[in-house]
Amino acid sequence: MTRTTAVETGWPVAATRPRRSCGRGWTIPLVAAMCAALAACAPVYTPGVSVEQPISRLTGQTLSAAGPGFRSRPDYRINLGDVLAIRFPRLPAYSDTFTVRPDGKISPPLIRSVLAAGRTSDELHDALTAAYRNLVHSVPPPSRRRYPVQVGDVLLVHFQYAPDLNSEVTVRGDGRISLPLVGDVVAERRTTDALRADLKARYTKKIDNPEVAVTVKEARPDIFEYKGVVQPVPDPALLDLSVNITKTVPLLVYVGGEVPAPGIQPYVNDVSAMQAIYTAGGPVPSGDMRSVVILRRGPNDGVVRVITDLGGDRSGPGAGDIALQPFDVVVVPRSTIAKIGDVMEQYIYRVVRPLANSSAGFFFTRQVGAVQQQSDTTTHTLPAP
Repeated sequence: MTRTTAVETGWPVAATRPRRSCGRGWTIPLVAAMCAALAACAPVYTPGVSVEQPISRLTGQTLSAAGPGFRSRPDYRINLGDVLAIRFPRLPAYSDTFTVRPDGKISPPLIRSVLAAGRTSDELHDALTAAYRNLVHSVPPPSRRRYPVQVGDVLLVHFQYAPDLNSEVTVRGDGRISLPLVGDVVAERRTTDALRADLKARYTKKIDNPEVAVTVKEARPDIFEYKGVVQPVPDPALLDLSVNITKTVPLLVYVGGEVPAPGIQPYVNDVSAMQAIYTAGGPVPSGDMRSVVILRRGPNDGVVRVITDLGGDRSGPGAGDIALQPFDVVVVPRSTIAKIGDVMEQYIYRVVRPLANSSAGFFFTRQVGAVQQQSDTTTHTLPAP
């Protein structure tokens, strides 16, 4: 079989050996042109460099596969379903455990929610500390705060001109107090000024000149009302906290692409990308081990994308193998040769009828530094229809 090498251009070149005369001289140039166009459209993956993918979520930092420290074991990042213990040494009543929800968040005391998934325990500690610091500093000045009466508070109701009506009452569980002549009155979540005005209006129908005063004898010191919203007074001791991961979900890695058995594998400490690929059966002939893609969860639920060359590791010691982290996704992409072969079989042979009884081969060259590497020739033969 005759070969033609395009050393300078790197374009695929087709060569044919007709089994019978087809009588059409345009078939060889057509095949060559289509193979060249396909190779030109194929993405070029450079190890250690981020490339654009048709997945919008793939954003974030790109790490070099052979970069310093990449093989060292990183800090564990919190996952959905993990159980976290948040402790407040000076406020033990606030200490509790929290399970990371499907949205990746938890709801610690006095804070609606905070993102936990994708963060290390130290990063979550810093985020909680910042949130509680903002909460402490956001308390309005005393002149703008009001105290709302709560269940269990003890109130003194004093009548200036009718001392026989004076009462000391406790706010019941239903939020009401009981007073002479007027019966039950709602007191919960009302300020003393609002309660006094209500009592004066009620007693105006019962006695003359009902000058009344309401004071709180016993109250909860940890809440206040601001702009109609009742909220707790944040204690500065909230800034003294700790975060511990008490339970984790099963650790997994995912292997897909050009392997015989794609799927989920249990994560084992220091398992490498090469080990995971061969646990899935190793790359099939159509797999490109020179452009293995690893997707990894990064900070703030972003995605770190790494492209590494494992071709050298297959034939001997190499520097491309990477220690995986829990929930990494390893993808062995399809090689350019395999993609061209698919198109040749699916489109060219079936559309260009004279090639149905021919064997067509192609090869291409690849520039690697100052050395040009030439791929093996791939031959496809189809029987006559």
